[in-house]
Amino acid sequence: MGFHGVYHLVDDPQKSWTVRGHKIHSRWLAHPDNKQVALGSDDVKTAATILDALASKDDCPALASALKMLLQAMAAPTWEERYMLRWIAIEALFGPSNSHGEIVYRLSQRAALFLTDGGSEAHNREAQIRAAYKWRSKVVHGLHLEKLHSDKSLELLQTTELLLQEGMRRILLDSTLRAKFSKEKDRESFLDGLPFRN
Repeated sequence: MGFHGVYHLVDDPQKSWTVRGHKIHSRWLAHPDNKQVALGSDDVKTAATILDALASKDDCPALASALKMLLQAMAAPTWEERYMLRWIAIEALFGPSNSHGEIVYRLSQRAALFLTDGGSEAHNREAQIRAAYKWRSKVVHGLHLEKLHSDKSLELLQTTELLLQEGMRRILLDSTLRAKFSKEKDRESFLDGLPFRN
């Protein structure tokens, strides 16, 4: 999925088109479940809104870091690289900025509460994120992955992909959330306050 090269062309009335620059990109690897997905006009409109948000002057380091890691993950050649880079992106968005307390608990609770309206849905989502994080730890610590079958590895990639898609989409489509994620102190306060929202 994707394209090999991107060219920046300018329509010069004197010379027709002029190449201003180009960049070579690695092709992105799509999850098998997404290879046949057709985009509709609503998807294109949403993409345009997201592109506008990305091009805005808003400085959002957490989002920028997450996006950079996600793009690298999409082109990574091995499952382990794709999975780890996605977890770096997830931790950039939802991870605590300090190591006080149970990191897995805080990260999974923050992400689950951010993506749901709370209740049993948040509880189930948190359990799913914790289970995926266990595999992240196995990869990071060099543990053997013999028990990781192909179906499970695809499920884990899908879990992290959906978590990032939903989280980044919400942030990019909401200027108030982008503002909250733009400063570390505000991001921390917002995410830590999620359990107490009404």
